[in-house]
Amino acid sequence: MIYESDWTIDSLNENSRMILEEWKREWLRHPMNAEGMDRDSVERMWDESAPTYDCSRYSSIVRDVVAKMDGLGLLEGTVMDIGCGTGAYAIPFSPLCSRILAVDGSGPMLDVLRRECGERHIGNIETLMCDCKDIPGGLRCDTAFSSLCPAMNSPSMILSMERLGDRRVYVSSSDKGEDSMEMEIWRELGCNYSYGGYLTDYPLRFLESLGRNPSLYRFKQKNKTEVPDSKMKENYRRLLSRYRPITYAETSAIDKVVSGHSSDGIVTVSRVMCVGMLVW
Repeated sequence: MIYESDWTIDSLNENSRMILEEWKREWLRHPMNAEGMDRDSVERMWDESAPTYDCSRYSSIVRDVVAKMDGLGLLEGTVMDIGCGTGAYAIPFSPLCSRILAVDGSGPMLDVLRRECGERHIGNIETLMCDCKDIPGGLRCDTAFSSLCPAMNSPSMILSMERLGDRRVYVSSSDKGEDSMEMEIWRELGCNYSYGGYLTDYPLRFLESLGRNPSLYRFKQKNKTEVPDSKMKENYRRLLSRYRPITYAETSAIDKVVSGHSSDGIVTVSRVMCVGMLVW
């Protein structure tokens, strides 16, 4: 679901073009792009995941990011949270900002956020249902913020934050995820996929090549979960079904990989979640 326009920027220097091409090659290995998901499928995926969307695997990272932003004075005034989802950041931002504009293209995601705001009596979060690419030109806040939003992960969308805020904060992954069970399953299916297109180093190097001076902060969170292998297999069948029909090949690959990680019917998953935060 890559948009060529997001990767076409005029008048780049040679170094910027090389970084952009490297970034794009890696981004094309993302399952969403490699499996050819169209825009309608992506929108439906986010809408359907809204009621059960779980941000807990990043909970301590969220706390650390919010604390760092507060300490740097990045939450003074108004904040635009681009690709806000169900409010993982908008809600903890609310006591620290005068006003938050929470933008997302998914109505069900915003419904969850509005319900949370009502239950918590939060009155300074406004919502706007809008594709990240279509945010009205007249909107501008003190800080433009985006975290782990696939639609913002391209050179043109990173640069679009400069017209939306006097200060820009972009949070993305610092982990390709190549040692995950999901990537093991894709390799079993003969697919050399990766989440490397999310790496913070690409927008960091790109912005630096354009003469910007971004600051980089890194955050980690250790997670450990124990899941029955039958549940884990079900989870991966559901995950892969976002991208392609589940046939015997997919079922066999999932069964083989998950069973290889199972002990007495339980799969223990230990991962260190890593993100980078760019400020410029």
